[in-house]
Amino acid sequence: MATAIATTSAADTTTAVAKTAVALTTIDDHWQDGATSAGLNTQISAVVTDVTAFDALSDQLDADVTDHATVLNNINGWGLGGGASDVHTNTVTETVLAVGATLLVGTVAANELSVGSRINIKGQVRQIDINGADTLTVKLYHSTDITNSADFLTAGTEILTSGAVAAADNDIFTWDFEVCCRAIGSGTTEYWVSGSYGTLAASGTSAMKAFYKALTALDSTALQYFGVAATYSAAHADNECQMEAFSGSILGTT
Repeated sequence: MATAIATTSAADTTTAVAKTAVALTTIDDHWQDGATSAGLNTQISAVVTDVTAFDALSDQLDADVTDHATVLNNINGWGLGGGASDVHTNTVTETVLAVGATLLVGTVAANELSVGSRINIKGQVRQIDINGADTLTVKLYHSTDITNSADFLTAGTEILTSGAVAAADNDIFTWDFEVCCRAIGSGTTEYWVSGSYGTLAASGTSAMKAFYKALTALDSTALQYFGVAATYSAAHADNECQMEAFSGSILGTT
């Protein structure tokens, strides 16, 4: 049995084209006159509504990411990472411990602190060798100048000292304390220090001593550096020390 083949007459084609033209004209008319009935304008409005909703969602996601980033950034700090300082030796000049010309300091960015911010600082200096009864003094400072050791100390404020100790080879001085920010601003920032340090003595025998430092001014609007300095009572090649650990964590930043 033969299968019928469908055909399209010229009249049918003309009719289809005419209907398409009407449809396109209707869409075009809706687009031009702003009609709200079904047409291009309605479709565009729907797309714009969807895009607006997407933008709002995107903004919210951005805000959420920013909030999480802020939380993560509220736990900042520093650590030696690359290893110990250079050996400090054969001088009576108080010197900030460093690697080459680079002072090993922790940083707190300008305006990073807020009321209630806390900076926990830990570290260790080991006396490698000592000449006779010569003494070693280790001090911690904060300063606004790291041009060089002398400028750091000139601009610095002492936080903690070991005192001058006639220690033996391989004795260590350790510290673990917290700086608590009570107020912020230029010249008005106040902080309280409390914690403990281990007296300069052999590992495992050092006596831990609690200490505090009363309210002291610090400019929280300026970049602050925390560093460690060492001083020997006499210049001798056998007087050698090195900072082997130095870290800080900053909690509750802006």
